Amino acid sequence: MLSQGNAFWNGLLLSHALFERAASEGTEQRYLHGSRPTFAVVSQSGRAVPPPRDDSGATAAMLLLALAFLLIAVMEAGAGVGVIRIDVRLSGGEPLEVAVFYPTDEGTEITAIGPYDVRAEIDAPASTGSFPLVVISHGSLASMLSHHDLASYLAHSGFVVAAVEHTGDNYKDRSGLGRLENASNRVKEVSAAIDALLEGPLRRMIDPGRIGVVGYSAGATTALMLAGATPVFEALIDYCAGMSRRTALCEAGGRRIPGSAPLQVLPDRRIGAVFLLAPIGAVFPSKNLPVTIPVGIVAAGSDQEVPLEQHVEPLVEGLSNLVVLDVIPLAGHSVFLAPCSDRLKAVERELCTDPPLVDRVREHALLNALALSFFQHAFRDGGSSQRDGQKP
Repeated sequence: MLSQGNAFWNGLLLSHALFERAASEGTEQRYLHGSRPTFAVVSQSGRAVPPPRDDSGATAAMLLLALAFLLIAVMEAGAGVGVIRIDVRLSGGEPLEVAVFYPTDEGTEITAIGPYDVRAEIDAPASTGSFPLVVISHGSLASMLSHHDLASYLAHSGFVVAAVEHTGDNYKDRSGLGRLENASNRVKEVSAAIDALLEGPLRRMIDPGRIGVVGYSAGATTALMLAGATPVFEALIDYCAGMSRRTALCEAGGRRIPGSAPLQVLPDRRIGAVFLLAPIGAVFPSKNLPVTIPVGIVAAGSDQEVPLEQHVEPLVEGLSNLVVLDVIPLAGHSVFLAPCSDRLKAVERELCTDPPLVDRVREHALLNALALSFFQHAFRDGGSSQRDGQKP
């Protein structure tokens, strides 16, 4: 059912799991080489990562920066974004909560939703048209509003964006954390959200031939599974044994709690592109991942939760259709979360604090524009030819 005014949102609280902030002063930025870009591979420092096949990288970087700040100026001038909440009924489980952002012809103000300042109007009338759909899968113990600025940015630019709140793995409920079936459940929930949107009141707004997924951290694993890749969680045991410091990923030595059912990989052929933020690449050791849709990756240069060498390089080696690879210099794992309001900083200071020289607001201006450019490019011909618009 749709939310009724502010009643639902006013009760929203936040208590993310804390990640240790990466120390950054004096840290040398490390760049990756050897990927196979087919679009534009650019770094937010202005250097190509790795060099593109032609001179499009430098041009793309300049255009991207200009686009980022142009769209921010337009948004601040009042271009419209609406947001509603829907409950998706899951078979045999709790309802899946989803925040849906969409274009509206009405002006938009900043709306306080719990500890977040969201650029969207609750229950605003939707614009007419047929828009691409992007689903956002958050990281462990987060919320559907953890990436609200990206959702608003894409919606303002002509997308419908569904930000799910994964059951058993969110700020209110950690019962699925570390369990093997949590990975399968996350995949099912993204597909269920797509089902609900294509069959519900907003179906006329959505082009079923243009559907993408953004995944952050554990959500990046979800996105890759939806694209056809199978994670090997057993690989975390050896990986964690070699880590010199404790990380959230390596709690319990990287071992996953067996569930009542084996891991299920359920690719969704309706999905035509995936955009990964801080992916956990160590669980995808294959040199030939069966992913044929466009993939974009953005990593943090000083991410000590999922370091580049162990988590990005395996994906660079294993993905044949990696079209965007970006590294945010000096940044830690939490840089991908939306810039914090003062209310959120008061209760989650560590998650809201970035290393010196890292400006999260600026980085998100670039990150959001890169995500927009990636999906526009991926859907430029109406979607991937490998999809038939039907769920397998």
